[in-house]
Amino acid sequence: MGVLRKLVCGSGKKEEGKATGKHVSLAPGTAPVVEKQKNWLKEEQSSLVKLHKNEAMDVESKFKEIIQRMGHKVAEAGRARAALDPSEAAEETELKVEKSELRKIFAEMGIMFEEEVFEKLYVLFDADNDGMIDVVEFTVTFCFLMYRGSAKDKVELAFRLFDTNRNGSISRREFNDMIAAVIGNRLKNVLAIARGRQAFQEFLEKEFADELLRFVDAVEYLHGKSKRSHTMSYAFAEALLDQYLRTGAKDEINVSDKVRKLCHERLEQHKGEEEVPIYIFDEAADEVLHLMEAGPLPRFKAKLRESNEMFADTAWKEMGLDPEKDDMTLEMFRAWTEKTPGLFNFFDELHDALEMATVLPPPLPDIE
Repeated sequence: MGVLRKLVCGSGKKEEGKATGKHVSLAPGTAPVVEKQKNWLKEEQSSLVKLHKNEAMDVESKFKEIIQRMGHKVAEAGRARAALDPSEAAEETELKVEKSELRKIFAEMGIMFEEEVFEKLYVLFDADNDGMIDVVEFTVTFCFLMYRGSAKDKVELAFRLFDTNRNGSISRREFNDMIAAVIGNRLKNVLAIARGRQAFQEFLEKEFADELLRFVDAVEYLHGKSKRSHTMSYAFAEALLDQYLRTGAKDEINVSDKVRKLCHERLEQHKGEEEVPIYIFDEAADEVLHLMEAGPLPRFKAKLRESNEMFADTAWKEMGLDPEKDDMTLEMFRAWTEKTPGLFNFFDELHDALEMATVLPPPLPDIE
């Protein structure tokens, strides 16, 4: 078993009972959990020195440069590298930032996170749970995300982020939190997951609003089918207009009068032609997407956190687990994710952002 896997989930067994036994109640932030996080940081720090020392030094320098501009004092104590050599930590002035300042640092590095993902990442960064991020925590955790986490194994990274009590398994509550965080505020994250699309469609049906997703699906289908010609038949376009955009239509969608009028005018311009441009309905589809992200999506996520029926129970059943007794180990979690492509696409975006942050120089303006 590799070092990273040992750090993430130990031997694969729970601290009490069997690997899939009753959930051990270790609340995030309690002494045993914090101790595990601190031990993880030390082990990662040791691995970092061996494998990515130069990269870590660059990250540390960038961290210091940014917080200097934020008003923190940096000691000029030779070339001491506290983040890389704990024995030299005494020579380094303590550099610590609060949660809000950490967000500013990421923003200055060009990295933006969904709120829920940032909260999970913050827990990972704040290994000692003191409410502050020091240079060691930032450098080691950033490099873990960059070189040993998302870039190497998205499944283990996700498992570590959402195993909030660090007991080596994921409960249904943690599982639901993970799905909600992965979804974030963007509907495309839901639709990228087969079970997510199905669950969201069922949710919209209960809200009597499933026509919204059906319209967006129809427009996206057109774009996918017409990549070469960039056109669709006039008859099909007229049918879409009649079904979703005419006043009093059977499945009338709620879009602004301006967009509704624009779609009508565009189709009218091509009356008598066999083919029309596929962009006719793009603004309407964008408006509907924003509408779903503003209303149904937050309610869907709230329901997701309350209920195990939408995701967790299905996953537990697929893995042969007892929902009332068993939790999901890393290996089971890995097996489940293989059946759920698209789940961690956002980690690819995270990795790209981190990679850019390590290449581009920090911007010049100070943070206010």
